[in-house]
Amino acid sequence: MKLMEHKPRPTTRKIAFFVFWSSLIIRTILLGLELFAGIYLIGTVTLQLLNFIILISALFLIKKRRVLLYFVTGLLIVCNAAFFLINNDSAEYYFTSPQKSNTLVIREKSALVSSGWADVYKLEFGIFKRKLNYRVGTNDSYQPFSHGQYRIEWSDESTVLLDYYSGKGYGQLKIEL
Repeated sequence: MKLMEHKPRPTTRKIAFFVFWSSLIIRTILLGLELFAGIYLIGTVTLQLLNFIILISALFLIKKRRVLLYFVTGLLIVCNAAFFLINNDSAEYYFTSPQKSNTLVIREKSALVSSGWADVYKLEFGIFKRKLNYRVGTNDSYQPFSHGQYRIEWSDESTVLLDYYSGKGYGQLKIEL
């Protein structure tokens, strides 16, 4: 009779170590892409969720009796949660060209006390978006895309004509992808 080998299971600490460092490396790469290339990960909450993963895995890495580290990490989790709740009022809209060779991404954001806006991106590599030098400005935090007050016309595969209502009047934008 052959005895089965027993492989030790990875400890919670080892798993947390792997998750923490791999998430931190991914977050650093994404931050570098944002700062140096203007390329962002699609989605409105993806980076905040990655921050939560990093912070929660850091809690498992702290050795016992390190009260200050627990406090600081807990405080960072609370700050990230507050930032997440305050900054979670944006929405993304995707518009594909007729031949499906380009996708326009509009990230609409409103501010509580001032004008709202929408940033314009081009979808790249499926999960990333490149920020373009266009911004749709609105008055009194009006959100034309959420309210369906826009019209998009593709003049060719890389040129978009955008008509939108800004809250006080109509605006037009010609976007080159």
